[in-house]
Amino acid sequence: MKKTLQILFLLAIVGLSVTAQSIGGHHSGPMPVIKSGTMSIENIDPQWRAKLQHKISENDGPNQDVLNAIKAEKFNIKKQNLPVNSMAASDDNKEKSTASFGPVLGVNFQGNSNTQGCPQDNTIAISNGGLIASLVNSDIEYYNSSGAYINGMTLVNFYNDNTLSTFICDPKVIYDPQADRFIFYSQTCDGSSATSRVIISFSNTNDPSGLWTYYELTGNPMNDGSWFDYPKIAVSTDEVFITGNLFYDAGTFNQSVVYQIKKSDGYSQLSLTWQYWSNISGSPFTILPVGNGQSGNYGPPGIHLVNTFSNGGSSFNYYYIDNNLSNSPTMTYYSIPTTAYSVAGHASQSGTTHILDNGDCRAMNGFYLNGIIHFVFCCDIGSGWNGINYNRFTVLNQTNASYSFGSAGNFDYCYPAVASISSSSTDKSVAIAFVRSSGAIYPETRVVTCDDAGNWSNSVLVKAGDGYISNCYDSNKGADRWGDYSGISRKYNNNHVWMSGSYGNSSNYWNTWIAEIIPGTVGINEVKNNQPNTMNVYPNPISNLFTMDLYAPESGSIKASIYDETGKLVKLLYEGYIWKGDNTFRFDKGSLDCGIYFLTIENNNTIISHEKISIIH
Repeated sequence: MKKTLQILFLLAIVGLSVTAQSIGGHHSGPMPVIKSGTMSIENIDPQWRAKLQHKISENDGPNQDVLNAIKAEKFNIKKQNLPVNSMAASDDNKEKSTASFGPVLGVNFQGNSNTQGCPQDNTIAISNGGLIASLVNSDIEYYNSSGAYINGMTLVNFYNDNTLSTFICDPKVIYDPQADRFIFYSQTCDGSSATSRVIISFSNTNDPSGLWTYYELTGNPMNDGSWFDYPKIAVSTDEVFITGNLFYDAGTFNQSVVYQIKKSDGYSQLSLTWQYWSNISGSPFTILPVGNGQSGNYGPPGIHLVNTFSNGGSSFNYYYIDNNLSNSPTMTYYSIPTTAYSVAGHASQSGTTHILDNGDCRAMNGFYLNGIIHFVFCCDIGSGWNGINYNRFTVLNQTNASYSFGSAGNFDYCYPAVASISSSSTDKSVAIAFVRSSGAIYPETRVVTCDDAGNWSNSVLVKAGDGYISNCYDSNKGADRWGDYSGISRKYNNNHVWMSGSYGNSSNYWNTWIAEIIPGTVGINEVKNNQPNTMNVYPNPISNLFTMDLYAPESGSIKASIYDETGKLVKLLYEGYIWKGDNTFRFDKGSLDCGIYFLTIENNNTIISHEKISIIH
């Protein structure tokens, strides 16, 4: 008990600060580009997509010993209070939903395949034209919005540059809706200042499978024997911002930095103009820059950034860079009080004594919209259990509202990522992708929504785990690697969200699942998408008559309805009784306009099956 109290006391004093404004950091002068070039994706047969097998090392931040001790102690507390490896089957209603709607799962499919590399570090972006770029630590792959694979290759082969390390990792991809282009980040990952490179690539067109222009920047910007890790990326109207942590060659943490880059140079294949910020106030470890949450970008000038404390605390850091790099920008720093948060314990998984590393309380994902910064991280929501901590920080009056979600005593919810899912910039509704595990289930990936008023839906299963994870053990943490990120991207010309998350496969390593998330409709609480597909609609696309084959495991009453892409009910096709087994319905498209719709089957206000349909002339 004495040990527990000592650890909790250490936790309580980490991150204590007083609200204040001060100079946030200092920027360098113009910095050089080490190398630039162009490359394109080769059209590789999907059956012959070579994969690298590697495990990414995890670098220690400040107070790492304290963090490890807290996580281990809280995991032991969970085991004492509840035998997590022998829990009963789950009950999602324990999430205590307060919303009358939930997200609907659209197109979904297996994404980047894996050959035992870890962690996945999922990242995803989708263009207004429906082209998807999905990356993990080993490769980049492209799909269309129907889930068809276009092409892809390993990150090393993507650059085809023998002057780079053969170990490239930590990819980040974003879509810039203003420019209709993709931006892709990666870095060398051999932990050496001599070879540390920050690599930023700009697509030459809106087709990510076409030509890209890439630039190699130093990962040792102060020439002090440091190398770059833990990247984050966001865009403003005129610039790209990349943040990261510098580590000395000995492996100890140096400081966090921000790279400020003129993005039009990259789009025009010009020499890249950039500078960096260092000696940043507030002792940050991982700074999150936030881009605009809906179509277009904010600024010029400047960018908003936040930083939460890995061990926990009762405040977070807010930074604002107030101008473009050509106009003598300054960085302002504020310490913002918030609801106290703390790191939770590691997570269990079914079928094994291997546990999963839950990470820490650093904010890893967020966006800015209508004067509010939305950001997420995981933290202790009770008795050492991990849950989602979702925040809405109003910049003008510097107030923060925190919302927690999870099921303490039942599941661990980790590695969240957030995106706007509303059609209006004044509507604060979001979708949050995350991963979940417990002693009762294999690691899975899910999504939940939080509405404008801060009401949570029940979460929706995106992909259930098929097995536990045992190939990614980190002896320093005493746990297998998980995360480190979930991927999420809004499709900016509608209010759909696309996500990529990790799940345990039957071979006991990680795989990726990609899914389209559609705003739910009032009265629809949860999609039971863990059931096998029970519906088939043909022909699809539909020009006139169409047939729906529906298999029912039991006899009962259903409703068959058509919704448009905004979640609005367009037509109730059928409401009545169906028999156990095969049922066939035939319908006329009637007066439906051309476009995309969703045919759903509901029972007791729960969607039990759904399919995306296309109406043509």
